[in-house]
Amino acid sequence: MEDKRPCILFMPRKLLGSTKNAVLLVSSRIGRHDFFHGIFRDSPWELQRTWDEREALDTILDRHPKIGVVICEYSYRRYSWKFLLAEWNKTEVPPKLIVTSGVADKRELAESQDLGVFDFLLDAPFDPDEVLRVTQRAWVASQASHPVNVL
Repeated sequence: MEDKRPCILFMPRKLLGSTKNAVLLVSSRIGRHDFFHGIFRDSPWELQRTWDEREALDTILDRHPKIGVVICEYSYRRYSWKFLLAEWNKTEVPPKLIVTSGVADKRELAESQDLGVFDFLLDAPFDPDEVLRVTQRAWVASQASHPVNVL
């Protein structure tokens, strides 16, 4: 029987002082939480889940640098991915942000890239392999950003 689980090409290294590598999901939709839990269940990352951007900001500030990648829905609310990006960019090493959207709006894509979003995923529907590939690239980029402590 063929294994249908997505292939992980890179096993991320753990950060100094960290016991698990984490990806943070920011979504107000329970179906989205269940879907991403299924994708990350057998991956090298622990999926942390938050329901809104304020909770995500607190989570990042409490657990940084353990969380290297954040996946957040495109939102027009006051506290959106733009708010998160602006706040996290004040930290020494901000996590890489992946924004998801149900439409491929050229304006949204250009705006997100101009503001420093790592990547943009279409969720119509999500491809689990693509989610893991983009997360892997973002994780590698986040690890390259971390200063190396020399003992």
